[in-house]
Amino acid sequence: MAKDIKGDTLKAGKVGTLQVVTNLKKLPRAAATYSHVRVQHPNGKIDNLLLTDHELARALRRGDKNPEDIPEVSWLRSMIDGVRFDFNAGK
Repeated sequence: MAKDIKGDTLKAGKVGTLQVVTNLKKLPRAAATYSHVRVQHPNGKIDNLLLTDHELARALRRGDKNPEDIPEVSWLRSMIDGVRFDFNAGK
C-alpha cells in the first residue's frame, strides 16, 4: 500500500487527462509532440507537465514495476472519476 513521506497510507486522487500537444517551437532534435497533464500538488499549487514519449514510457514502466507504490483507488473515487468497471473481468 502506498505511503506518503510521513508514512501515512495514501489513497488515489482524481484521474488526470493526458493530452497530446504539438511542440510549436520545435528545435531540430526535439520531440514533435508531448503528452501534457495538469497536476495539483498537495499544497494546492498547479503545474503543467510535458512528457516526451520516452519519458512517458519510462514512467509507465516504473508504475508497472512498483505496483506497491501506487495509491489504492477506492470504489467511490472510481465512481466520481467516471471510471467504468468491467464486472465480468476475470470470469
